[in-house]
Amino acid sequence: MNTSWRVHKDISNDFTKKFTVISSHTFHVNMIECKIKRNQYIKHLSIEDAYCLHYFKNVSFDFETAVPALLKEIVNYFEKIDYISFGTSNNQLQLNDTKKTYITLEGITFVINKYLEGFYERVLFLDKINLKSYNFLYNNLKSLKFHFRPSHQMIKKYNDDYDLCDSINLFNKINLFKRLEELNLTFPCLVDLTDPLLLEKLNRINCKLKKLDLLFWGKLRFEYDFYDSRGRRIKLEPKKWLFTLKEYFDTEEVTSLTLIHYNNEFFKDLYQYEEFEFIEILTNANLPKLRNLFLSSHLLDLKSIDVSRLHKLIVCTGIANDKYAIDIAKLYFINPSLRISWWPRFMELSSLEEFFKSDNLSLYSPDYYQVISCQWPSYFFTSATFAIESKALATTRLGLLASNEKKKLNIALKSEYSIKEIRDMGFLVKTMICKEVSEIIKKHETI
Repeated sequence: MNTSWRVHKDISNDFTKKFTVISSHTFHVNMIECKIKRNQYIKHLSIEDAYCLHYFKNVSFDFETAVPALLKEIVNYFEKIDYISFGTSNNQLQLNDTKKTYITLEGITFVINKYLEGFYERVLFLDKINLKSYNFLYNNLKSLKFHFRPSHQMIKKYNDDYDLCDSINLFNKINLFKRLEELNLTFPCLVDLTDPLLLEKLNRINCKLKKLDLLFWGKLRFEYDFYDSRGRRIKLEPKKWLFTLKEYFDTEEVTSLTLIHYNNEFFKDLYQYEEFEFIEILTNANLPKLRNLFLSSHLLDLKSIDVSRLHKLIVCTGIANDKYAIDIAKLYFINPSLRISWWPRFMELSSLEEFFKSDNLSLYSPDYYQVISCQWPSYFFTSATFAIESKALATTRLGLLASNEKKKLNIALKSEYSIKEIRDMGFLVKTMICKEVSEIIKKHETI
């Protein structure tokens, strides 16, 4: 993120109604200069990134000691703070009782996560007495970010792939986290979630999750799959998607779901991916409490997506046009109070950071009533307002039936950010923009 960019002060949504948004640098400076009230009650302080101190100027401590030093400053400064969490890291501090604050800090040791592997990889601090025990994490972590790591392309040879086998073993230990509420899982492009040899090795995660984020690739095909032993081209049967929410997660308590799907947009010469639709991973999913849904895919994919009980829907696509705008607008016929945001998908494929950025999209997206918050430039559409219509439903003795009358709505697209701002926010990488979209942008402005 460009440090010159600042959060818009007029963005109103569920997050900004509960939190005050302030840059790490400004927060630190105001704390040093005692411009922030020390006696204010802070229920939850969320620090955006373990590496946020890179943005600070004239910081008196180096990076390796920055995080613990900042935490100690915060704890020493504020008289009452309950909870501290970190955007891209796995730890959080539960402070609640101020009398035990210093005891909490004395009982942990801070680590540099780039030197550690497994569950330790994105951990900031551990039990000071027993560094190598996962028990501290199993008993304390509420949020876990985990990335599968195959070491080479021959992922079908699972027994020969140490990294992937290690990932499978770690995945199967997730159930040991006693307090886990948020889970962020990333499956790189070479992990084939249609392969029964892999899926049979994965246990179902039974943690009572409230937030689930998944980044994955479509139905993987290697080039050699299309040829027999004599080098002749063969026709293959369509692959069946096996990794579903129903089979691998307890989603009964999930209120927020993120599905980020990639395919062969930028890797056509290396791999091929069969068509994938979100309904394949959502088939028979039990999501009675789902309120917030984030969907990211190159093409708009709303087939069989139930928005009737949603509060907010955020959609990311790699292309935009009038048809997509109309399809999204028609969701208001199903749920008139739905809050919809539509963003371009120009982010880089740095998997774990992707989850953090999807959370930022929620933070930066305003809530409107029957207006689409659309961050695609206006020149992708023929109009800023679309008139849509649908057959009205009439109540009869037989239930709801379509009548001859038509229901009409005028739905506007409202933009809050320019292409430059999206780039400064860290949500735009040129190489992630497909050719047809890039050509349209270049006709109107410089990327």
